Amino acid sequence: MKTIFYIMFLLAIVSGIKAQKTQMNYPIKPVPFTDVQLNDSFWQPRIETNRVSTIPFALRKTELAVRYLDAARHKNLNLSNAPKVPSVHPGAVASDLYKVIEGAAYSLQTCYDPELEKKLDGIIEIIKDAQTTDGYLYVGNILGGKAEDRYKNVLFSHELYNVGHLYEAAAAYFQATGKRKLLDVAIKSAKHINKVFFGKGGINQAPGHQEIEIGLVKLYRVTGNKLFLDMAKKFLDIRGITFKLEGKNAFYAQQHKPVVEQTEPVGHAVRAVYMYSAMTDIAALTSEELYINAIDIIWGNMVNKKMSLTGGLGADGSFEGFGVDYDLPNLSVYNETCAAIANMFWNHRMFLLHGDAKYLDVFERILYNGFLSGVNVEGIKFFYCNPLEANGRYIFNAGKQERSEWFVCACCPVNIVRTMAQLPGYMYAHDKDNLFICLYGQNKAIIPFAKTKVGIEQTTDYPWNGKINIIVNPEKTETFSLRLRIPGWSQDQPIPGNLYTANREAGVSRNVSFILNNKKIKPEITNGFAVVKREWKKGDVIELDIPMPVKKIKSNPKIKYNKNKIAFERGPIIYCAEEIDNKVKPQLIYISEKTELKPVVLKDNFGEIIALQGKAHAIADNIDKNIKLTLIPYYAWNHRGIGSMCVWLSDNKKDVIQTSIAEAKFANIKTASSSYPNHESLWNVLEEHEPENSHDTHIPRCTFWPHKGTEEWFQFTFPKKRKVSTVSVYWFDDSGFGGCKIPEKWSLEYKDSGKWKKFPVYVTDNYGILKDQYNVVRAGKEFKTDALRIKIKLQKGFSAGIIKCIIE
Repeated sequence: MKTIFYIMFLLAIVSGIKAQKTQMNYPIKPVPFTDVQLNDSFWQPRIETNRVSTIPFALRKTELAVRYLDAARHKNLNLSNAPKVPSVHPGAVASDLYKVIEGAAYSLQTCYDPELEKKLDGIIEIIKDAQTTDGYLYVGNILGGKAEDRYKNVLFSHELYNVGHLYEAAAAYFQATGKRKLLDVAIKSAKHINKVFFGKGGINQAPGHQEIEIGLVKLYRVTGNKLFLDMAKKFLDIRGITFKLEGKNAFYAQQHKPVVEQTEPVGHAVRAVYMYSAMTDIAALTSEELYINAIDIIWGNMVNKKMSLTGGLGADGSFEGFGVDYDLPNLSVYNETCAAIANMFWNHRMFLLHGDAKYLDVFERILYNGFLSGVNVEGIKFFYCNPLEANGRYIFNAGKQERSEWFVCACCPVNIVRTMAQLPGYMYAHDKDNLFICLYGQNKAIIPFAKTKVGIEQTTDYPWNGKINIIVNPEKTETFSLRLRIPGWSQDQPIPGNLYTANREAGVSRNVSFILNNKKIKPEITNGFAVVKREWKKGDVIELDIPMPVKKIKSNPKIKYNKNKIAFERGPIIYCAEEIDNKVKPQLIYISEKTELKPVVLKDNFGEIIALQGKAHAIADNIDKNIKLTLIPYYAWNHRGIGSMCVWLSDNKKDVIQTSIAEAKFANIKTASSSYPNHESLWNVLEEHEPENSHDTHIPRCTFWPHKGTEEWFQFTFPKKRKVSTVSVYWFDDSGFGGCKIPEKWSLEYKDSGKWKKFPVYVTDNYGILKDQYNVVRAGKEFKTDALRIKIKLQKGFSAGIIKCIIE
């Protein structure tokens, strides 16, 4: 069946292929995922779980998007009995559906499923009829808007973002089945957008959320129509030029400068890195030197100043974006799963453009850590954010402290769907003279060289073991260079750049050994690859052994959050400590210089893993205790319930003693609640972190967002009656960028014999509403209470919140 589809595909795009014969492209070509068959115990089961569990699950979860599209279809065709849909803005939900279609299309190419294809055909028919006659397709405006509402707010709407994912889905489904229906919808949409944006009197404005640029490039590749490539480049070239933004919004949307003048990653992380991926595509397809220079500089800034150890991006949760240099918190870091995936896409493109293994080092670090943490082993629960620390109080995942089944904005789960389905396509690449082994894992592959096909068979237990056996089977004897990646982690560089350094145990070698047909060799190392050039024949065997010692990692001193802290890695995997394994909060553990951890096999809800175990210390009940420390892979955390977790562990006893004192304070609070229990926990404001100002978004906070102008309250109860002499409040205010502002007024109440009474304010004190400082209220008389309430009147049109509250 797949052969028939492939023939249909070739016949359908033969003219496009002719058009592309002389086009420029990436100098290195990836080997298609359909030509690589993983048969390992690590990735293959996960890809199968994605196929049999996650894709059907995601299709069920995106049924609302189908209903919206069906309602639009009924409206377009003047049909009766339109499906009833919620009266919420349905604009962005279609993009989630398109990503599922894309992932399902990849799955069809590796494991044909006629029922799945039939279901997708039905959805595609609805999409086709939901499109208006002129090519417009955004159900929010089709259902509830007017013609003049189209593209009215390009910066903040998702109209162009949606169709970008439509184009990617259309290309994937066409390649999988040879069917043109969705591709024709995409082509009609793109031509409509070209007319509206770049025709006479056109809008000529770049989108707010980048993605259409990537989709247009894929349309170009499939159809050979250069219009789509030109459109992608136009959207990039006009950015920051034809439409001017001021202040933080300009940086948020990467509109602060023309793209070729940008020098660092800024703003919303996913939007930014999708843009850098598109710029890399355009650079490869046009040889645009200004683009190449810009993305090289931006990439260098990112790996040297703005990336978490797990490969995560976007430190600032207030706008899901990049913070300032070295601002990489652990507890409050955002690290959206979509940003990790975008970072994978970009780094793979950078490798295809430049041929340097350092980009694959970033890719692999994300793959095993910042990406894989985003989904549980069953494939049906997801992280939106991926912090490097959890304390059992701070809420970080859209209202939860654990993976969720779904989200209102479900971009992350569906991004995982499409990425997991095509993972084998990242294993190998080639040009006319070189075969690159980019990633290691047990598999069989066929690589099409110009003169012959080469079979590759890897046998390995990677990522748990660094011994890899590779059989090379060219159809006929051929001379070429086999380039085997030497992972950066094996050379004590956790990721490229100077953010993190690794130290191995004394006497442990970092040298990778190579054996070719039973003889030791010392290949030349070029751009991170060991190069073995020879005349290859069937049955040649090359073995490499990459040492995998446990290593301690230190971060750049400029990352203040990691002062006196150590992380651990083994191979490509970053480790963390969970409370459930160590019977104590990891924040109370400290590592001594003599601490040595050894790999051990561990089985639990997350499957079988290699854990690390050894001796460490913990401060518990004011006592310094020896403990047996257990670390698990970061990706496996949160499979066994809510609890504390740390990637970075202290190596300073004094720091841990101070942390233990701070933790003890929480025992004096019984409950913390608010009038509007949104996704932020009131426990956040009791943490020990000191705010730098009222807009310090790296400190956990609690707000009433999206409530505006209302009367609200925060409330604390105590295990027993206690004295309250002083209450200090540090207000959160992101006005000028967000929707929170210092409140109009506030007051305190305490509970006495079951009744709320006014707080007895000291005669010279008042309820301050000042920014960037504590507003302190002292009690004018002594009293005891078992509950305290902060009453707040929000300003008209604004919400409010607290960063820090101290009760003494």
